[in-house]
Amino acid sequence: MSRLLGNFLLQIIVLPIATTTAFTTTVPLSPMFSRASPFHLASEKAAMEVATEAETVTEATVTIGPTGIRDPSTIPLLQQRLMDAGVPLEEMSLVGDQTEEQQDEQHTATEGKSAEDNIHIVNIKTLVWQVQVTSASGTTTATTPLPQLDDTNDTQPYYYYVVAALPIQETVDVPRLGNLVAKHLRYSHQVEFLSMAPREVAESLTGFTSGCMPPIGHTTTKHLPLFVDSSMIQARDEQPSNQVVMASIGSGIPGKSLLLPLQQLLQVAAKTGGVRVGSFLSSSSPPLLQVPIEKTPQERRQERKQERVSRQPKPKDRLQEYRKLHDRVDRAKLLRTTARKKGRFHDVQTLVDEAVRTGDFPHLFDIQPEEGFSKNALHMCAWRGDLEAVQLLVETAQQQYNVDIVNLISKGPGNYGKTPIFYALTQCREDVVRYLIDRGNASLLIVNNKGQTPCSIAVSHLSKEACDYMFQVERQQLEQGMVFSDYRQSHSDEKLYGDLDPRFPIDNYNYGDDLVESLQQYRDSTSSVINGIPTQFEPRSLRPTVRWWNREDGSLANANSAHPEGPLTFTQPRQSTPPKTAKKKQGDNTQPNRDDIAKAIDINSLELLTIQLVLDRDSSSTPYPDETPSSVLLVNSSETLRQLEADIDAAIENAGDNQNEENKTVDNILLNSTWGLDCEWKPGLEHGKDNPVSLLQLSSRHRSYIVDLQSLCQVSHHLVDGAGWTQVNATPMEMQLDRALSKLFHNHNLPLLGFGIHQDLGKMAMSFPHLPCFAKFTAVIDLQTVATAIYSKGARNTMSSLQKMVATLLAKRLDKSKQCSDWTQRPLSATQISYAALDAAVLPILLETMMEKSVSVEPYNGQFFAVHANLRSNLQYTFLDKSVPDEIARNGEDWVWHVPMGSLRHTLVPGRYMARQCWPLLGDTPEPPRPATMEVDCSSARKGNKENSKLGSNGRRKPKPIQLSSLAGNLDNLPIPGTTLGYTKDSCVSRVVGHMFINTLPDGTTIGYNRRSGVVEMNNAWILFCNFGGNVTKSNYYLSDFSKHGRHLRFNVNPERQNGKSSERTLMNYIARGSNRATSKQLQDNKTILLFARDGTSSKYMYCGSCRCIDYTVQEENVSVDLHLELENYEELVGDKNISSSFIELVKWREQVSCKHQQQVS
Repeated sequence: MSRLLGNFLLQIIVLPIATTTAFTTTVPLSPMFSRASPFHLASEKAAMEVATEAETVTEATVTIGPTGIRDPSTIPLLQQRLMDAGVPLEEMSLVGDQTEEQQDEQHTATEGKSAEDNIHIVNIKTLVWQVQVTSASGTTTATTPLPQLDDTNDTQPYYYYVVAALPIQETVDVPRLGNLVAKHLRYSHQVEFLSMAPREVAESLTGFTSGCMPPIGHTTTKHLPLFVDSSMIQARDEQPSNQVVMASIGSGIPGKSLLLPLQQLLQVAAKTGGVRVGSFLSSSSPPLLQVPIEKTPQERRQERKQERVSRQPKPKDRLQEYRKLHDRVDRAKLLRTTARKKGRFHDVQTLVDEAVRTGDFPHLFDIQPEEGFSKNALHMCAWRGDLEAVQLLVETAQQQYNVDIVNLISKGPGNYGKTPIFYALTQCREDVVRYLIDRGNASLLIVNNKGQTPCSIAVSHLSKEACDYMFQVERQQLEQGMVFSDYRQSHSDEKLYGDLDPRFPIDNYNYGDDLVESLQQYRDSTSSVINGIPTQFEPRSLRPTVRWWNREDGSLANANSAHPEGPLTFTQPRQSTPPKTAKKKQGDNTQPNRDDIAKAIDINSLELLTIQLVLDRDSSSTPYPDETPSSVLLVNSSETLRQLEADIDAAIENAGDNQNEENKTVDNILLNSTWGLDCEWKPGLEHGKDNPVSLLQLSSRHRSYIVDLQSLCQVSHHLVDGAGWTQVNATPMEMQLDRALSKLFHNHNLPLLGFGIHQDLGKMAMSFPHLPCFAKFTAVIDLQTVATAIYSKGARNTMSSLQKMVATLLAKRLDKSKQCSDWTQRPLSATQISYAALDAAVLPILLETMMEKSVSVEPYNGQFFAVHANLRSNLQYTFLDKSVPDEIARNGEDWVWHVPMGSLRHTLVPGRYMARQCWPLLGDTPEPPRPATMEVDCSSARKGNKENSKLGSNGRRKPKPIQLSSLAGNLDNLPIPGTTLGYTKDSCVSRVVGHMFINTLPDGTTIGYNRRSGVVEMNNAWILFCNFGGNVTKSNYYLSDFSKHGRHLRFNVNPERQNGKSSERTLMNYIARGSNRATSKQLQDNKTILLFARDGTSSKYMYCGSCRCIDYTVQEENVSVDLHLELENYEELVGDKNISSSFIELVKWREQVSCKHQQQVS
């Protein structure tokens, strides 16, 4: 008896006998799953018609006469379709089902009869399969394409359906069936996934209900292909010629089955959807033609239940896994992973018992961030709110080992300083919070690296009663003499958060205009203070977060973006960076990759910038005008020198830690470790040219130092004559100063930043030549040079002085009233100290503003200083002896000082010189200055211009240029396509070679290449220069031009130029060789083609990215070749993320010019 198996799709096949009565068998089947909707589904109307038709067929009655001839008016739908396909009605037999007891009796009675009548019955089950297909390149050799495969969309995955017919007792080997289906695809498509079709989809496609579905005669206009297992064909071929193989299939009517010859079934399928024969059975046993033994319903249900249980994944044996691990960190991670999932208390308890038995328990909570273990199991249990597991861990630690694990902090980059109570608070686990306080003695005197305390988080996450209880406990802990641990101060992650505690400094990253009113309210409300910490104040929390699951919209995204400035959830920090510049409107001719700077700024109308705004922004106290701020240290004694040296040592250690952090970019590391530097000296008639330095100002991000060089150092600049300064013995104070400053000036991890800093450094070297700390400086950055690399010439005019730069970038007024004061008077006034400190302290702020607000810096993604390595340099000053070397003097020869990578500078003593040498940060130290004879040929007083051009400024022959063809371009640091460079080809070549290499060239050495050629060859690249100057004429029309809106470029080369020795010939030969090979990947000397273009000599070259040659055409009239190039970075040049509209404008202009030329020709 056939049955409908609920959500099961597999076809239940009826086993009829060659008589008017028959019995049926059932087969236990597996459920079907689907992951997508069908590709060939009928419309809703058609689906309703199919469903109505199927329902009609289901309710049809069949009248069977004594002779087996049926009334045509009652012939079911399936038989009518088979008759239309050429199957005689007499060869089909529609029989009804019987009970299981009748089946057993009938099977015994007819088993021999079937053999006598030479009839063999094959029980066939029908399975509808869903095939997910994606496109691939190439073609297939299949000659019978699947009719359902739609080729209208080759980019998206889609689905089609097939029918599989196989013996009822067999199962399908899915991979084998998938391979068979893949062989019959029309084009080169790949079968990504093969699964049973959903029941409703199969019924819509076939037009028959599940449980009586036939393999042929379906309702859909696109017939489903039929895949027949080869075992049924083999069974047919092995039978004697006088025997007939009958197929028992579903009839489309519940309770009925259809019997017809297997050969007729195959012929009908071949006429409709097609037949594919192959082996796809998972069983290797030969097909059985006899009826399988029927099992009872109870046995079948039990088998299905066991099958479902066997498919379910077995739970992991955590104890066995724990015992296999030998490293304690791995065991701690396993315990943490187990505790992270709620409902695993028994697994946690098993691991805890094992850890206690082995003695590992106290070690499983040690935080080891270097091993990737930044938080332990208790942190996870508190976060999940598993109170039972929290109690187990805390009580085991207290009772078994007397260990406090409640106050252990996590040490990850985004959660440093968080104890378990923080994790419970963030998830509003009030029961866990109360337990950790009452039974675990959790400390509430902790500030995490976000600036939050447990009490400040509780305001927006717990009930008022719980908050009042925590406030009371915090007060009691303060009264007991406990102190706060502030990890925001020591381990800040430099992001913006909410739920801040107003009692602790709000740094630059957390500070915002939304806090001004709240901070003032806090200062006004403070009433009770214990050990310097207020305990009664309002508000208790700044920028309180919104628990997104309590919002009406229930959206975390809406909770974070309700308005531009907040509210923010603490789990979703926001980078404290300024908003990006809005996209320029169409028609704006200004360059979008340059920064817009106001041309005229009324400096006097701006707010005055003070040292408190720069350094003391975290302090709630404001010093009086005549007081020196606490963040400014006047270094004029041995004690203050020790403080300076200690702070420099701490800065060196922090800089080393920053270098080891993988998630920080080069720019972030540099901004955090840069020191501002400035000098002051007594003004004179010539800007104090002859006066030594009086003050040295140094400033980190948090503190400024005024080093009183006049009080600490001896004056030795006047002894430079005859090397008299070498006889000056350094005092103990000078030795201490030299040791401290040498650590700062000679460490490349602590860059020195100044405005016109070279003048200040040279002035210090001239003033105190007997101190080695002033002879060499490492990693020097000039803010004016940085501005030159970032801003346009017009914008730089508004930043020609430090005061103008502050006004332009910070919108503040820098007071310069004390610039010309007498810096030699002692003691210095508080106003002088604040003024001097501000000049150095504002420098790192200016650099940070350039990096964060500049549009032209943004595309570098934190690698601006890595690409512009020339912005950091080393300087060395060497005093030159007045006397001429004896050997040179005795010979009477003319001589000069040879200063590699440097030049001569005047000292404070008239007529005396020192050498200043400057080289890149990562370059090799040049040789020291040396005297050299001047090589001048007096016999030829009149040299030709060509010969004179080979002589340098010192009269010596220039070094030979380095040929560009021997150099490899730095292809990993090429500019972003669309970037505008310089007016000359040298600016483009320098960018391809790399500034780092250019700066390491010996003094006077140049790069040699043909600067008049449009093609330049390098070791690993070709550089093409397109100059679209002038109008298109008949004589120059064959040159270069764009097509397809700039995607393609026609670039003309003439291999015969320079008698065939130009780079154009080598480029043509290279392309010709490549076109004769199978693929370009086989070229071992593959070179990249780089394109630079401009619209005329009055414009700068623009980098257009790399190209590839797709074809070339020979121009017979002028023996030139047109290279047809495709721009590989075209989408970056014209897409939404393009950094400039210059390329689009260039292409449009060239199209207009070409159109005019075509009109003139026609």
